[in-house]
Amino acid sequence: PVYFLLMQQWVSIFGDKAGSVSIPSMISGTVLIPAVFIFVKELYRKTDVALLAAFFVAVSPLAVFFSHEARLYSLFAVILTFTFWAFVR
Repeated sequence: PVYFLLMQQWVSIFGDKAGSVSIPSMISGTVLIPAVFIFVKELYRKTDVALLAAFFVAVSPLAVFFSHEARLYSLFAVILTFTFWAFVR
């Protein structure tokens, strides 16, 4: 429900054009890269491993594809990554 409430507010401010509706997913996809870095650094305590994981998220074709869709997938990935980070911490 968080995504739909977010999108309701977003559409009321920026309109319902295809480009503007997909911007929150693009922002979530971009936030996913440092989120994975933080999670992996906490998990393995190694910066090089965390940078490698963040790199793979940044160039992942599926992550890039779903970041351009006006769907909740990238926001879900960010929330899930921070949930795992909190669990590990």
